[in-house]
Amino acid sequence: MDNDDFLVLAGNALELLSNVSESEYWADKLPSTIDAKIAKMCTLYMQATLIQRQVLSSSFTRRMSFNLSIFSTRMAMLGVRQRREDMLLDGLIALVMILDWLDADVREVLMDLSVIYNSAAKIGNPDHLFHTVVQYAVEDRTKRVILSYITRSPEDKQIEMMGWQEIDGPNGLIYRFGQQPIPEGHL
Repeated sequence: MDNDDFLVLAGNALELLSNVSESEYWADKLPSTIDAKIAKMCTLYMQATLIQRQVLSSSFTRRMSFNLSIFSTRMAMLGVRQRREDMLLDGLIALVMILDWLDADVREVLMDLSVIYNSAAKIGNPDHLFHTVVQYAVEDRTKRVILSYITRSPEDKQIEMMGWQEIDGPNGLIYRFGQQPIPEGHL
């Protein structure tokens, strides 16, 4: 993809991430049109050159990072509900984008990695998925964080260690953090 096309698409994706309210997006019905738009951004990231990925990740803000984090958890739920590993890949790509952004808080990303890993274990091979996604990482730190998750002990991979609970909802798997209320859109 040439740089002009990339910049237009990246600009549109960044604008979306900037303008979405984190609380409204988290509570939105699964799946949503925002999910589909962020999934397209993940595809853009995977198709981009290394330099294009660097440009995109360097443009992130805290709000964009939060929305990508929310997206990854939503994909962890949807991926299991629909038995679609490609959704889990998109969720992992969102976390790669966050980690490639140099202001990322690795601890927050580890929380999200836990639910993606848990979901991937339910429908496929999580280790393979994690190995696949590192090819899209810009930063060595990103690769280390993603791959180090695989080598954690089984106890340290439990979502409860990261504050999550797995709940069977009327439409399938729901991840709940702590004692936060479950949004109606997740049911």
